[in-house]
Amino acid sequence: MICLAGWANTQKAAGKWRFELYYIDFGLGMLLFALALALTFGSLGSDLSVEDNLAIAGKRNMAYAMVAGAAFSLSNMLLAAAVSVAGMSVAFPISFAVTMILGAFLNFIFKVPANIPYAVVGMLFLLGSITTMAFAHAGNLEEMRKNLTPAARRRRDSAAKGILLSCISGFFMTLFIPLVDMSKASEIGLGPYTVGIFMALGAFLIIFPLNLYFMNLPVSGESINFLLYTKGTMKQHFLGFLGGLMASAGMIGVLVAYSAPKQALSLMSAYALTHAVPLLSIAFGMLVWKEFSGATGKTPLFLGLGGLLFAAGLGCLAIA
Repeated sequence: MICLAGWANTQKAAGKWRFELYYIDFGLGMLLFALALALTFGSLGSDLSVEDNLAIAGKRNMAYAMVAGAAFSLSNMLLAAAVSVAGMSVAFPISFAVTMILGAFLNFIFKVPANIPYAVVGMLFLLGSITTMAFAHAGNLEEMRKNLTPAARRRRDSAAKGILLSCISGFFMTLFIPLVDMSKASEIGLGPYTVGIFMALGAFLIIFPLNLYFMNLPVSGESINFLLYTKGTMKQHFLGFLGGLMASAGMIGVLVAYSAPKQALSLMSAYALTHAVPLLSIAFGMLVWKEFSGATGKTPLFLGLGGLLFAAGLGCLAIA
């Protein structure tokens, strides 16, 4: 939870470094750390090592893991774009809320929840969280525009852009979990560390075609080219690498946790912890990066209400 919420701090710390360029180092950090974990922790214990798992794993399972990584990378890149436009406090809760609502809806279709009323109420709470967070972002943006010149106001991104990017990010993240489950299915399925390798590989390989799109049709600012990557400082490259390392550690941590024996894992606690990332992101955004500093009127009320609704929705879905 800490790693999956904390990686965005490295993007914020990189300053004006474009998210497209940041994400190249991010993908490299994800891939190298996934390999490091596989060759160390993945080779310990009495179960199959990563090398043994690779020897028996099916090629289709490997392909599923790579596609899962590609979906994760697309979702995360859109989330990085949303963070650059709307901030952590808004982007993470909206993206995760969309993922959780769609995930709960899919459960209704393929696997009826044990407690349907809690699932329905949880989805409604999350819809309320998305709405209130959107109002908070729009209100804060409007207050900031009052102090800008007319020319600067025209250059500012609209509130709808950050909200839309966050929602699309959440949609693609919904695809990630079923694809990971398919990569682990059957006797020739992948173990958690092996999934991590192929997931990180798929995530890294799709970065370059995605960047061609985002660099030429940017979500914010002017179009750029790959040569600008070479002009980044050592600090900016390191922060991108560190962000990828943290995301890889967090994601593989989730995969390892969910591979534990059922009697050793409380699914309710695991769901609550792994989906509580936005609550930590709100804290980072508010306390570290002061994203809503100086906000007045109803904006702080909407922000606080959005966080409470998200926590309530998370609790209901964890029980369901």
